[in-house]
Amino acid sequence: MQLNSLTLALAAGLAVNVQGAAILPPRNETEPVLMYSRMVEAGTLDYWGSASELSNTFDWDTAWMNQASWPPVASPAGSEANAQCGSNNVFCSDTNGAPTDLCKRLVNTLLNNRGVIVPSNVNGISLTSDRSICWIGWRDTIINMPQGNLIDAAAATIGKCGSADAVSGWAENVNLNNICSRQCLSDRLGCW
Repeated sequence: MQLNSLTLALAAGLAVNVQGAAILPPRNETEPVLMYSRMVEAGTLDYWGSASELSNTFDWDTAWMNQASWPPVASPAGSEANAQCGSNNVFCSDTNGAPTDLCKRLVNTLLNNRGVIVPSNVNGISLTSDRSICWIGWRDTIINMPQGNLIDAAAATIGKCGSADAVSGWAENVNLNNICSRQCLSDRLGCW
């Protein structure tokens, strides 16, 4: 019997009793493409995504100028999802450490601009400064996500896995706009 990725994702969700959040299959991992770049006080903020899902209609400048209200208004389905998803179970890694200070600056940049909507073809945001990089990536396709959704799991990963020099880790059961997902923090692109 052959199982597809959606069947496996649904089985995994039921196994951990995730009842309210939507479960989507992971996106196809291809070489990430730079979708948008913006200079911020902390360095260069880059948004990365899939070339197979390019969106020519998304207006990045408008997204930055007209940020969504925060916190977002929960939908009726979102209330149940929020209760079931969002524990941010953090796991640390000994490889691909990003500078802890740079990752803190990335989280602060997201916090200060938490209402910026990230289009669904993006699955990672990086901050580069002085040839160092900190990357926040997520596994699943998330539709119309305010980037503030990334803050809690990133801060939890820094808190649990960060040393004075470097941080690398990931969080499971992260609520990203009412989708249970995995979120990673390190010096490399991607989150599987």
